[in-house]
Amino acid sequence: MDNKFAERLKRLRQEKGDSLRELAARFEMNAASLSNYELGKNEPKLSMVEKLAEYYGVSVDYLLGRVDNPRKPVEIEDEELYNIALLTDELPPDERQKIIKLVKDGFALMDREERLKNKQEG
Repeated sequence: MDNKFAERLKRLRQEKGDSLRELAARFEMNAASLSNYELGKNEPKLSMVEKLAEYYGVSVDYLLGRVDNPRKPVEIEDEELYNIALLTDELPPDERQKIIKLVKDGFALMDREERLKNKQEG
């Protein structure tokens, strides 16, 4: 494991406002072990990495430094939607918001059309 794990763990802990003692108590470990993770002196077991990622709401890959996007991946079974999600993930935030608005507007339009159809049939 490289220093990205140590850096990210420390940053996430500090951003959430957890002390070393508080976080160590949460995971029933001693603060010295946790400190050694943050200093890059020791590496946690995979099960601990998974617990830490879950606690901080990030992916294991982010915590390990494999990806720079902290969000957990979303399971998308439709290949076309999956590919669209991959493309939008690389867009700047303002462009991504435009796409999200477009999709929401499309769903709203479909909902209105469905209600109008039901009203005409009823």
